[in-house]
Amino acid sequence: MIEPKGSVTQRNDAAVTDAQARKSALLVGGVLLAVAAWNVYRGRPTVVLIFGILGAALLLFGLLVPPAARAFHKAWMKFAVLLGHVNSRVLLTLMYYLAVTPYGVVTRLAGRDPLRRRGAKAGSYWVGRKATRQTREQFERLF
Repeated sequence: MIEPKGSVTQRNDAAVTDAQARKSALLVGGVLLAVAAWNVYRGRPTVVLIFGILGAALLLFGLLVPPAARAFHKAWMKFAVLLGHVNSRVLLTLMYYLAVTPYGVVTRLAGRDPLRRRGAKAGSYWVGRKATRQTREQFERLF
């Protein structure tokens, strides 16, 4: 089966270019060096040493050793996929329990019934709409 150009399968199977690997290594290395610099200000020499060595190593790999940068890029992208999977579950769960559930509880306590599910049985549940005159423009741009 031929996949469209730029599809997810094609992007995942494609080889990592040196430019992509270099960008990943330089970006992550730069961030690690920034964290080290911040910790110099905070007076934490152990943290500075760890983050400084990691950041400098990534910068050197990104600039001088393309195979190591490619290996880092592949590992970093696998970590990104895993982190995205976990974060989406955590964020969606928090959103549901901190926003949707309280809203539902409050609306039930307030007696709101937007679907008109409660009450006596009716012969029809049709909700009449006030008559409006339809213009041509309304049919051309439905949304």
